[in-house]
Amino acid sequence: MKPHHRYELRNRIERVYSRGAVQIDRDDLLSWFECQRITVNVWREIYNMWHEISGDDHDELLMWEGDGFYQFICVAGFTPISDRI
Repeated sequence: MKPHHRYELRNRIERVYSRGAVQIDRDDLLSWFECQRITVNVWREIYNMWHEISGDDHDELLMWEGDGFYQFICVAGFTPISDRI
């Protein structure tokens, strides 16, 4: 991975930590990791980066796969809407 791609990925993962969610296009991940499919190495790098940023005691990073993108979220600080009623 090129340094500027690593910087961009880290920036996105830091955004999950600070804002709770971020979307990353599948094509961006493929380009950043210079691969043709998303492999376990990609997920491992994201997982390790998350733990480096958030620390081991932070909530797990969750991922939802959409059509051509991944939505990453951390549920820390999320409130059910039913709590607002």
